[in-house]
This record gives sequence, structure tokens and C-alpha cells, in this order.
Amino acid sequence: TGVSALINGGAIEQEELEDWLGLSELNWPAYPPVPGVIDLTMGKQKLSRHQDFPEQPPAGWGAWDLPPLEAVRGSFHFHSREVTVPDGGNGEEMSYLQYWGTHATKKVWVLLNRRLTEDLEVPFLKVATKASTLDYQNEGTWYEGAINEATKVTLGDPEVVKLTVRAGENVSETGVVLDPLEANEGTFENERRYDVDLLPVEVVELSPKLKDEAGNEITGSEKPLLLPKRNGMIEEDPYNNRIAHRELKLKIGEPLEGKKVAWTMTPFGVVDGDDVRGDWSESQNHKDRFEASANFGANGFNRLSQESGETTIADDGFTAVRVNLPPIGLNQAVVKVEIEGIEGEIEVVKFEVPAVIVIDPGHGSGTGIIDGSNAIGGEADDSKVVEYSFALDVAQKMEAEVRKNELYKNRNVRVFLTRNADPNIGMGDRTEVARENGCDTYVSIHFNDSVNRQHRDPFYLVDSTGNLNSEDDKALGLRLRQQVETAIAAHETAEGKNSARSQYGPAHWETNLAKGLDTLSDYASAIRLGNGNVVGHTPCRAALIEIEWMSHAAADALFNTEAPANEMGKKEAVRSAVAKALSDACIEDIKEYTDE
Repeated sequence: TGVSALINGGAIEQEELEDWLGLSELNWPAYPPVPGVIDLTMGKQKLSRHQDFPEQPPAGWGAWDLPPLEAVRGSFHFHSREVTVPDGGNGEEMSYLQYWGTHATKKVWVLLNRRLTEDLEVPFLKVATKASTLDYQNEGTWYEGAINEATKVTLGDPEVVKLTVRAGENVSETGVVLDPLEANEGTFENERRYDVDLLPVEVVELSPKLKDEAGNEITGSEKPLLLPKRNGMIEEDPYNNRIAHRELKLKIGEPLEGKKVAWTMTPFGVVDGDDVRGDWSESQNHKDRFEASANFGANGFNRLSQESGETTIADDGFTAVRVNLPPIGLNQAVVKVEIEGIEGEIEVVKFEVPAVIVIDPGHGSGTGIIDGSNAIGGEADDSKVVEYSFALDVAQKMEAEVRKNELYKNRNVRVFLTRNADPNIGMGDRTEVARENGCDTYVSIHFNDSVNRQHRDPFYLVDSTGNLNSEDDKALGLRLRQQVETAIAAHETAEGKNSARSQYGPAHWETNLAKGLDTLSDYASAIRLGNGNVVGHTPCRAALIEIEWMSHAAADALFNTEAPANEMGKKEAVRSAVAKALSDACIEDIKEYTDE
């Protein structure tokens, strides 16, 4: 066993360890529950460390065999018992306490098997209880029998204790003393046992599992991320439900069975003083912040108000609830609980609505028109590159750039393409991708042409028919155009910059080409539904970007020529730069509505 190895390795004397653990009058238990981790109950695996316990195993013994851990788990238990017994048969009675261990106090720390990259604060409940035990007398000796659970009562109000593990450490910077209780009552026939438990208040499971962009469940996504990390939410049928949600299962502890738990939240992370964008009232069936959990049981859920709910701690020490947020990207909230009889709120988990980017490569291969979408698009006069192929290439590069962005890696961001192959698709299929995935930012990629071969420079367009959030769309379009302009300028040669061009700049086209654009449409017609926006609920910002004029020789050479001698053609570099510019613009658009 781990303890035997410690002793045999000379790290600690057996007598010292026995005295320290209070085992001098007991048989050695089966040990260890986990090598290197002191378990005060001698029975279950815990994450605790006694004062002075060696953090490293003795030489030659190897590393502590701790399992991988994503969260702090386990509770810490210390008990004493108070009995009154005859003293030497002379009739005098003497009261005393027998402890697990010989110290007057026990102190425990949080111990993790890995060093953290950021601070972690773990909340616990310190609970003291008293219960009668069933005793048997046999020629002056006594034996402890089973606890009479019916007599078990909580002594005073439980106390909230928070232990912090700092970045770079794996042990909490302070410990918690589990004080033994004073003996104040009981006889030999009516023995009392006193227990002090340190119970972690911990979210142990989330439901349903998150899914990737292909609709596959993400393995392990039911495991919660500890504060301050953000857990993603689910948008099921966002167009009709207009809510994001997740259910959580909370571990509190059996000693608090039957206690009420009040649930509240603090929405945060957006600008201009608003707590979230959107409103719960926009949902047809989920107007409250909290509801009964369908997957973990109702747990006696009771609606207190739109902002709060109440559940009961079950006999296994768990409770659960469903959490709702308006389904607009990067809306966030910290969920808090207040437990009956315990002063103060406890933060238990942080949630975040995923931000969704949809990239629409214009046109597609084939002939004719499919549901309003023209096949092919334009064609470059010199290189003969067709628009649909160019648009798909840039869109795929843009998708890759989004996935490389730190916001995508560290926050809940998802990205979709309306088409990922050459064939043309209809306008209804394009807007469906936005609508069914809860789109926040929609970009349609095109490349213009004209009989006038002197037109140059990118410009954006927004839908002009029934647009419900026109100013937001224009702000996105302007951001896209400015980023693309900067990317092109960085790669353009002097010859390209000095080439002949018409007097019409981007503002001219953005003003005078205003028209209905079905791929960006908010409007739900008899033919097709729009991108998900409706009156009073406009999560989607949408713009079309004409990256350049394929009819201009310099622009065509810049984007579509492999490697001409004059270095004007930098096809892959320029397309990649523009794709990154589009990605950056979308990320900036999303962050515009957050606190970052």
C-alpha cells in the first residue's frame, strides 16, 4: 500500500504516522484510497492533504498515482464521539471525546494532481452534525454500532468556506480547520457521535452534450468547466424557440437533504450597460431564467419570479435546474445559489451562448437559376477565373482563419459554410444555414465585374427590402470593406496602385446599388424563410462583400495569377490575406457586443 511504501521507504516512521492518523488503537485499514492523498474517513477517495504530509513520494517509489481530474471532487470528514463510561468500576463517571487522530484539530487543503494555469476558487460547506449511535457493553468495553440516522441533527448553520488554488500551484494557499466539538451531553447508554463535513458545492454534470458544426456530440462536453471558465449553451431550433439553454446537476451533500436552494444569475459581458442582448420575453415557451430540469429531475422546482427559481436537495445530496439565456452570441451569465439556512450566495458555474458565424460563398457551378441564385456568377476577362470558384476558395480560407482565432479557441464560437462544394444552391438553402444555427454574423462573398474595365476597389451591400436591423448590417459591411481594403493595399504593387481606375469609389456603389438581396434577407416570404430575424428579435447581422472587380486587369492579376514576372500575381498570399481580413472583421463584429 501507499502508506506501507512510505514507511518502508523511510519517509516517515510507522509509529509517528499511526499517531498522526489516530490509528494506534485501530487495525490498519485497506490503504491507500489513493496514494499521497489523506482520506479522513479511511474509506472513499478524497482530494485533501493533511498538514506535513509529504508532497512527493519517497525515492524509488515513483510518482503519486493520482487519476486525471477536471474538477475538485470528494468531501472531507472528521468525527469525534462523546461517551460517558464507568471509571475502573468505582462508580465515578467520566465524560470524554475520542477523536479520529490525536490532534485537537484537523486541517485540510485542496490538492490537485496538476498545476493550474489560472486561479481556481472552490466553494465548500462546513457542516457539523450530531447523532446517536447504537452501543453494546461487554465486560467494561464498548463498541460503536450503527448511527441512528433518525437522531441525526445539524448543529448550527453550515458555513460557506472558499479555498483558492493559485495559478502555478496545485494545493490551496490556505487550509480549513475542522474543529472537534465539545462534549456536553450523553451517557454510556446514549452515546453521541459528532461529525464535521467539508462538502464541495460543485456542478458535476451538464446536459445536453454540446455538438460540433457537423452535428456530432462533443465527447466530454457533459463535464463542467470550473469557474472562471465559460460553459457553452445549446440553441435548439433557435428560430422558433428563441432561447439558449443548458441543464446542470449540482452536488451539495446528503447532510443538507430537504433544504431549499434558490437560483439566481448575474448576466454580464456586454457593453453599454445592458446585462444581455435580447430578452427572455422574446421566447414563446421559455420566458424565465430558470426552469425544472428534464434530464436530471425536477427536484421540486418552484418558480419564484422571472429572475429566480427554487429546488430541493434530494436524499442523495444533489439538485438540478435548467438555465435559459437569450440566444445572441456571447451573452453570458454566472449562476449562483443560496442554500436554506446558509448565509450568502455561492457562484457555481458560468455559461455563454455560442457566437455563430455563417460564410456564404456566392453562386455555384451549374446552369440557370436555383431559387433565386444565379449559377457561375461573373468571369474574369483575362484569367477566366469564375466567380463561384473564387468565392468558395476565399470562404474556405476564411473558415480556417476563424478556427485559428483565439476567440474561437477560448470562447464559444462556431462557424458554418452555406456551401462547401462547387454546385450552386438556392437562396432558401443559404438563409436556412443562418436561421437554423442561430447566426450572429453572416457574410456573403462575391467578386464583381463590369463592361467598364476601370472599376476597382471592394464595397459592401446590405438588403434594402424589409431589413429589420439595417444600421447593424451597414456597420458590419463597413468593417468588412475596410479590412479587405487594408489587406489588398498591403500586397498591391506600385504598378497596380497606379493603374487606371474609374472615378467611382466604394461609397458610390454602396449607395447606388441598394437593392433586395435574398441571401441576406430578414424577410420571411411565401417562397422562403429569412435568416432568422423577426420584428423585436434581430440576432443576425448580414452583409455582402464584393471583394474586387474581376474585370479590372490589375485586380484580376493580383488575385488570380499564379506567379508572373512582375510579381503582381500573388494569388495564394493575397487570397489568404483577404480571408484573414474577413475573419478578423467578423470577430471584431462579435466582440463589438462584449466587454472585450
